[in-house]
Amino acid sequence: MKWFKLVIISIVILIFSGCFKTSNTGLKISCINVGEGDSILIQYNNKNFLIDGGPLDESDNLLKYINLSGIKNFSCIFITHPHEDHIGGIPKILLKYKVDNIFSSGSASNSPAYIKLTNLIKQKGIKAAVLTKGDKIIIDKYFFFQILSSENSNKDNLNNNSLVIKLTYCNNTFLFMGDAEKEIEDNLLESKVSLKSDVIKIAHHGSSTSTSDEFLDAVSPKIALISCGLNNSFNHPSKIVVNRLKNRNILFFRTDIDGTIELHSDGNKIKH
Repeated sequence: MKWFKLVIISIVILIFSGCFKTSNTGLKISCINVGEGDSILIQYNNKNFLIDGGPLDESDNLLKYINLSGIKNFSCIFITHPHEDHIGGIPKILLKYKVDNIFSSGSASNSPAYIKLTNLIKQKGIKAAVLTKGDKIIIDKYFFFQILSSENSNKDNLNNNSLVIKLTYCNNTFLFMGDAEKEIEDNLLESKVSLKSDVIKIAHHGSSTSTSDEFLDAVSPKIALISCGLNNSFNHPSKIVVNRLKNRNILFFRTDIDGTIELHSDGNKIKH
């Protein structure tokens, strides 16, 4: 399947233009327990967004949570990178729900999971676009996604092709790192882009390959989310990363212990 690039400086999708004071229903972010994988559900003003879809062997749990959330369709699904633990469950979502847009960095793979996914996207005629650094997806004046990193040239390390996405909702900010490793963190630090965020989804399931001291200091989050599998063979999250969070008094949750993690924001305060 051929991905296409929307040739504009900033991608603007006016999906909804609600009034904050009269119709805004707030924001709910769910870091879904999909074992050793990633899937983040974002619900805002009756619009639904998904960042990754976890592995195939956890797809039934993913669909169960989505069903219980009363979701009928998705405005867009972000694919951070084409590893199976991030895309394996997406085909089942595409078969069950209406999906308006699929966004990725354009990073490809020869894996069966990726081939299955791209064939299904083409078969269903879903709009698929490549996002690049600096692109924005603006839902309304209070709520927008910004792409801080998007690579597709790292053939030997697909983790570093991850979309890094910053979500702004009024006065609250959320940083989703995919599996980006220290190399990408260093690039972001050098770029001088604003990394400060209230919440960070820790990269690469808490692996020591990510979440450097310098990067964590720049983000300075109040809350950290770690998506990892119970008793996983990689020993995620790394004790090094956990200690970095503890040393900074950052409140953190992990799906292997806490299950699905739900955050609620009114644009000013975040509750868990």
